[in-house]
Amino acid sequence: MRAVNYFLLIVESPTIKKSIEALEISGLEVISTSGYAWIPVADPKTGKLKARSNPDSAGFRKDLRDKALLASRIVIAMDSDPSGQFLAHAITVYLNRDDRITYGTITSIDRTSVESMLNKSTSRIRMNPDLLARYFTARTLLQRYIAHQTGSSASLAGMLAAGMKLMPFQTSDFISESGAHFRSTKPFETEATASFNTDPITDERTDIWKPTAHPVSTAILPWIPDTRFEDTQNRLNRLFTNRIDELDGTLISYPRTELTGYFQQTWNFLCEQYIRLNGAEELLPQSMRYDVTAEQGHEALHIRNLEHNPHSVRPYLKKEDLDLFTLIYDATLASLKRPEKLDKETCFTDESHIFFPSTAENNGDAGILKPIQCLDRFSQALFDTGWVKPSALGKTLDSLLEDKWIEIEALPVPHVKPGEALHQLDDKSASIALLLAKKNRDLYQIAMKTEEPGTSWRTIFADCLKDS
Repeated sequence: MRAVNYFLLIVESPTIKKSIEALEISGLEVISTSGYAWIPVADPKTGKLKARSNPDSAGFRKDLRDKALLASRIVIAMDSDPSGQFLAHAITVYLNRDDRITYGTITSIDRTSVESMLNKSTSRIRMNPDLLARYFTARTLLQRYIAHQTGSSASLAGMLAAGMKLMPFQTSDFISESGAHFRSTKPFETEATASFNTDPITDERTDIWKPTAHPVSTAILPWIPDTRFEDTQNRLNRLFTNRIDELDGTLISYPRTELTGYFQQTWNFLCEQYIRLNGAEELLPQSMRYDVTAEQGHEALHIRNLEHNPHSVRPYLKKEDLDLFTLIYDATLASLKRPEKLDKETCFTDESHIFFPSTAENNGDAGILKPIQCLDRFSQALFDTGWVKPSALGKTLDSLLEDKWIEIEALPVPHVKPGEALHQLDDKSASIALLLAKKNRDLYQIAMKTEEPGTSWRTIFADCLKDS
């Protein structure tokens, strides 16, 4: 007999499971897949995607079936990326597409948010089976293409990173000959080998402004010497899942996101908090705000309550967690603040762009500036390819470093440089890497959206890989 009003909530992370259980919501049972309970296996010949049972997760699958028998509602709350949506689909099939199943997205771990998610969950899965099959088939095709063309087992992420470092890139960060960090008032595309000969501004212009600070994604994940990125990302996840009762819940929003905008209700809430703390004079005008919609699944990473500042949360956090929290707190404040006006006397120009020192301590001449690609911009560029997802950023960066595709230089700010493996690429492998980097968005769009009558998307995909 099925229990009345008994919700079974299925999540990926065992930590999220424990955090939700700690809320003690009546009539709610939570179960975690603890990773891939099923493994995606794509067949490029047929374009079919199969869910292969992970033998290590047999206990979870039995527990799932037993608990599902007793539930009046089953809510699947996975990440909105293809890996999470694949698991949601695999669970749906395993439970024989039960009409009690609905789908939701966890954005915050507090009683109100979780109960709202349960009540608002819908019968529509975010990524349908056909779309999932196309995504995983496309990844398999790309990996086979790399192996065939280069004769190596280089990863897709590695080849994309190599290609990105061979291409012009967009930046607003520069380094002077003395090692000082300068920024441009607007980002622009440039070559890694470019240099900009600057002089002090001598004309009559007065309205020079710093660039607007957009909300941040998981790309804010910092480089910490002698620490794996995966470990840092796990600490970031714990900031989200660990409830602090004295502070009324969790400290940050959902930490796995590639988006750099807020939901409208988040803008309103954060702006109200900002005004209470700092007044309205420096608040970012509404016309300069970047919104995302609920249909996009998640929003930018931010502090949930600005009144919980680094000083007030210090007693509850370890130093390394406090450092992460402070980074996100400062980024959240910056995203709400109107850009600052610059003192012309501190600015330099090459006639096309305006540069300014990133800190007041950099008070010398800019002289000749060379572009750098800061770590957060590189990570966001990985997201923009479509093939690297926020949940895997830490592992991906660790892999790129270990395989020597990239190096990270700490000063004046952490930035990404080509690694030894990239310098050792033969001409053909370098051209393949460059091709993939140039066409990655086209390939992603073809795999996820293109469908022409009478033409297989895989044919269009293959044609796109032909270097014309």
